[in-house]
Amino acid sequence: MYDLVVIGAGPGGYVAAVRAAQLGLNTAVVEKDAPGGICLNWGCIPSKNLIHQAELFHNLGEMEAVGVDIQRDSLDYAAVQGRSREVDSDLLLEAISDRYGIATPFIINEFGATELSSQLYETTLREAIHPPVGPRRLWVPPWVRATPVDPDTLRPVEGDKVGILRIDDTANLDSVCCIQTADLAKRVEDGIVVLGRAAGATPRGCSLAADQALGAR
Repeated sequence: MYDLVVIGAGPGGYVAAVRAAQLGLNTAVVEKDAPGGICLNWGCIPSKNLIHQAELFHNLGEMEAVGVDIQRDSLDYAAVQGRSREVDSDLLLEAISDRYGIATPFIINEFGATELSSQLYETTLREAIHPPVGPRRLWVPPWVRATPVDPDTLRPVEGDKVGILRIDDTANLDSVCCIQTADLAKRVEDGIVVLGRAAGATPRGCSLAADQALGAR
């Protein structure tokens, strides 16, 4: 069906996919988390946003030279960090599709972790080939249980309520078969949608260094 499937929609992956499509190959892109990869969503670009906001905060002191008194005794770092990570997933998918000519059903998120043997893939590509098409969601293999649970009781939430994601993976033969994540998720039809990290969750990825550097100031 496809001449090339690119694993990862980061700065290298989607560029390779675009070039392959330009050369006439029928190409699909598989991404485990957010299109754009770590660089766009947690690393390079959000870090530059944090640096820019720090510069703005620092430059407020120059206003005093022209007689404007501004109090700079506090900085809501949580709000700053949240602003640096705001990105609408639908708009991002549309922007990637428009810029690189890849139809949005062929941009596929994958959810996985080093502690897991199994991965969860979005259903968009499968449903584009074999309709009907449902909402964008992660398909859960039959040997995996992906359960949104209440953060206080760790009991499964009802219906499509949002909880923190717990994963039971029976393919983990030589390690733990269950992990409790700090990712927010909800059920959607026969799958789940991951909504991001829970408030106050431990930072992961490239953002960890930025959190430590800026938080220590």
